[in-house]
Amino acid sequence: MLKFNIFRIPVTVHPMFWVFMFLFVAIFAGENATALGITLKVLAFFLSILIHELGHALVARRYGAPVRIDLHGIGGQASYLLPNSTKKKTIIITAAGPLLQLGVAFIALFILAPLAQGTLAAGFIAPFVWISILLAVFNLLPVYPMDGGQILYEALPYNKKKIAFIVGVIVSALGIFVGLIYGQIFLAIFAGLGAWGNYQRLKQG
Repeated sequence: MLKFNIFRIPVTVHPMFWVFMFLFVAIFAGENATALGITLKVLAFFLSILIHELGHALVARRYGAPVRIDLHGIGGQASYLLPNSTKKKTIIITAAGPLLQLGVAFIALFILAPLAQGTLAAGFIAPFVWISILLAVFNLLPVYPMDGGQILYEALPYNKKKIAFIVGVIVSALGIFVGLIYGQIFLAIFAGLGAWGNYQRLKQG
């Protein structure tokens, strides 16, 4: 288990994170993939997800919350207990993850990538950019508990919270359809889990 601090925030990377990341990348890498290429993509996923959770954690700490980051499975989580929580604070903290992820991706794309052309670093920067953009945009979809779904949930009036789960079911259903049409089984399965989770929350009221 890897443990370290970044900006005085404790980070724990669980062993299964690496297992799932290597399996995920290897499955979609293609027959011409090399061990080095797969490793660079796994490290790109690691840095991108860490930056995402760091966005949440830094803003939460700015509001006075003790924070920590855990990377596990195929994702991560910034844990915090926010004192004097408000809708505005929660929305800002939630949005900070994908926004920081996008910001760093565009810096890498327009500043670092041109400098790294023809070097080994280019094999890391290129996947880091598209991974970060895809993950950030994906996380902003209005499907609870992803960031977009959480933002929608917090933005709605108390008596309209169910709308967030209805939207989540609809968007997830579209994801299932797109996944099946284009043969993206992983997308269809993930969207199916999202649809089921939001349906269960809708039933619970």
